[in-house]
Amino acid sequence: MNQNELVFLLLVELLLLVYLRWTLKSRGAALALAILSVIPIYLSLEMTSQFLTVDEEQINESLYISLPDYSPNQWLRGLFRTTDVLFGPLGAILLKYFPQMATTQIKILFKNLHWLTGFIILLWMYHLLKRHFVVASHSAFYFIIFIYTALLLPTNNLALKIFYQDPLVLLLGVMAILYLILAIKNRNRIFALFSIVLAFLAAQEKLNAFPILILSWAVYGYLSYLLAARFKYIKLVWSLLLAIAITLLTSAVFMLIIAGLRNWNVPEEFWQSTHYPLTAWGGTLRFITEKINFGNYYPLQTLALTLLITCLLAAALLLANRFLTKNSSLLMKFGRSINNANIGLAILVLVIGIVSTYYVQAYLAPHFPIESGQYQPSGKMNDTIVHFAATSRRQHIALYIGHSYAAFVNSMPSVYWLGLAGAFIVSKILHREQKTSWDLELLLTLALLMPLAFALAQMPVGGRYFNIGLFLTALVISFKVTEAMTNLSPMKNALFCALFVTALILEVLPFRPLYAPFRPIWSNHYSNTPEAGKPIRPWPGWGEEVMLAGKILEKQCHASDDHTLDGVPCVSLTLATLYGGDWLDLNQQISTIQGVRTSLSKLPLTAANYYIINRACVVQKTCPFPAEVDPAFVINFRGFIQAWIFRGDQLRAAGYEFIRHCPTDQRALTKLPSLNNRLQAIPLNSLPAELPPVSCNMEPAGEFRDLWHSAKALIGCPQHIEPLAGEFIETSFEKGRMFWPDKLDPYGDFRLVIATYGGQELGACGNWEYYPEDWQPELPEFSCSPGDPPPGKFQPKFGIGQVWCMPGVFDRIGWAITPEYKPEPKVSLLQNFEKAVILRDSEGYEEGLVYVLFHATGEYIRLPYQGVVTTDRQK
Repeated sequence: MNQNELVFLLLVELLLLVYLRWTLKSRGAALALAILSVIPIYLSLEMTSQFLTVDEEQINESLYISLPDYSPNQWLRGLFRTTDVLFGPLGAILLKYFPQMATTQIKILFKNLHWLTGFIILLWMYHLLKRHFVVASHSAFYFIIFIYTALLLPTNNLALKIFYQDPLVLLLGVMAILYLILAIKNRNRIFALFSIVLAFLAAQEKLNAFPILILSWAVYGYLSYLLAARFKYIKLVWSLLLAIAITLLTSAVFMLIIAGLRNWNVPEEFWQSTHYPLTAWGGTLRFITEKINFGNYYPLQTLALTLLITCLLAAALLLANRFLTKNSSLLMKFGRSINNANIGLAILVLVIGIVSTYYVQAYLAPHFPIESGQYQPSGKMNDTIVHFAATSRRQHIALYIGHSYAAFVNSMPSVYWLGLAGAFIVSKILHREQKTSWDLELLLTLALLMPLAFALAQMPVGGRYFNIGLFLTALVISFKVTEAMTNLSPMKNALFCALFVTALILEVLPFRPLYAPFRPIWSNHYSNTPEAGKPIRPWPGWGEEVMLAGKILEKQCHASDDHTLDGVPCVSLTLATLYGGDWLDLNQQISTIQGVRTSLSKLPLTAANYYIINRACVVQKTCPFPAEVDPAFVINFRGFIQAWIFRGDQLRAAGYEFIRHCPTDQRALTKLPSLNNRLQAIPLNSLPAELPPVSCNMEPAGEFRDLWHSAKALIGCPQHIEPLAGEFIETSFEKGRMFWPDKLDPYGDFRLVIATYGGQELGACGNWEYYPEDWQPELPEFSCSPGDPPPGKFQPKFGIGQVWCMPGVFDRIGWAITPEYKPEPKVSLLQNFEKAVILRDSEGYEEGLVYVLFHATGEYIRLPYQGVVTTDRQK
């Protein structure tokens, strides 16, 4: 824990002490509970502000969103908006009034404040639960169970530690659900309005909270119908429209805040995106079926579908209320029986999850191809398809259910299953029926069924995706454990509580600091040899390895008397990651290179340079794995290796190469996947028969249509119909070219510079990479001072110059041979496909050539794109 985190620890303890003193009316009890809370707060806050995972590049959006020339890509997709509004004004203040503050220091502050925001919501959640669900005499015991659960449940801890969408979706989503329960129980429309606003704040962070928002609309309409004295159906329809209007108004307020922050200088599509948090979910239907395609009218059609679902939910609530009113005894019987049913369901979930952990293996296509005769699923995420080598849809769904429940139970500490069993046994021994209300029991049922719903819809699964269901499960079990303890003597209560939290700490502690690699004590089925396209249960890494490896290197180096490691001074060490992530440390001596597709060829293979390969990188086939080379050290959690760190000279001694050779045939195209680390050249109009035919929902139009028809089996389906034209900037270098495509980021998450390393002529091949850049007008135009360029050469500046100044880039690409150049409009074009990006630059415009930039291998080939002959088979 660094000094910044220590300050926040003390601040949180003070806040907690004040709250407990106010709510418990006892200084002694407040002090005791605050002291007992130090451990979970410390473990949750520890190292939070010392790293960035690969997806935390979004922190730049919250930091720079106030700058008029910054394009807020996540915002324009209807995502991350709550975080941007919370932290955008602070970013504007720091940039304007504290220009001397280092960017790293700002990101450290942002991450700590983000964690604090989550903690405050958790405190609000506890207060709501204590006031409406927990018996007053149980509140002290429940506080201990709650605070340890809220902060140490692995998926909660992961969410709180990252500057990403997860924490606010999780916490605001659960809060919205709790207010929904209170609204229904108390027939309170104010609580329903709270639920609508909270659910919307969660949904505009990430779309998986959108079902909660729809349900909150339905509940508001349902309550309006019940409470209306007359014109009930008119009141119902009016209330549903009002609920949606409140949501749109909330969205508009957020839009106005950001627009005002930018002095009303917003992108052209900014105001058009007001409805995105309500309509963007239509795109997720492609996970379920590719037959649904709303085309250019998806906002209206998605909104109409949303209204239909909301009306059906409201009607279902009314029918259920009418039935239960006439049969009130059924509700009482349901309340008595659902507890036993949940015990049986929990046992079934646990058995399916444990068996599937050891016997169900998932695969990722195309990295692990789907063979002929095997079932072809339709759902796709990040250009990959989850499959199980199943021979039928029925078998695929059955294995998907097992896979889903394996992910669920592998994310839940064993103490909760034991606590559920213990609470049930205690109630039976003492012959005291558990008093947990039927609505919380129903909540537990729905949480335990969440993996089933994901599997049936063939949605991506994992602990992160189930965090709402996991937290709800843990909360309800916490109620049951608290209730069971209060049936015992005070001494036994204290012992039971101590055993519960101790068991939780001991099981999660080996997985510090991120807790994402957590797996229960019984789960030990894994392989320490990574394979492409073959994910396994434990966490494969998310970029936190940069910090973890850097700290290990730093410790090893400073342990020597002369502060060297294998003869290399600490200040000369460089750590490169092939996957992404960053190490936030103002005092670090070891240089780091990070990027989503940083290749091993960036640096010379010497003893001064170390390379991180995490399991995710290998499984997703974005980097090769040097299996024949012994790593310098590994990052492992309870025996499971998450990342390998290799020293450059050891790689060189083993003869390991990372640059694949390119074909020279001018009529050749890259065949994927590459064979034997060497690209295979095949004629452009003679695609091999083994490549499967491609069926797309839409066909591309414009300049690249002929090339797509000829090579669509290798390029894949288009992500948008027309090529995109923007304010391209390009620069030629001694060994390649760089392009700044303005707002045409094919990955949608950040501004990029695309670099090609290799030849530019017809048929030439090479490697390509994209680099995030965040250059701003207030920064110097030159990002580094390497010395005067040779005669006739130039040092690049602005965003391209920022990338050029990254360690290792100059060695690969050399000096610029032309200044930055801005082609005429529509000369440079970019079109993103499933498997590749087609890019036309100014030279290509004159010569009829494009770059085909393949996603999976980081390779490109220079091809003609007009007048390409197509065959009937390929059409």
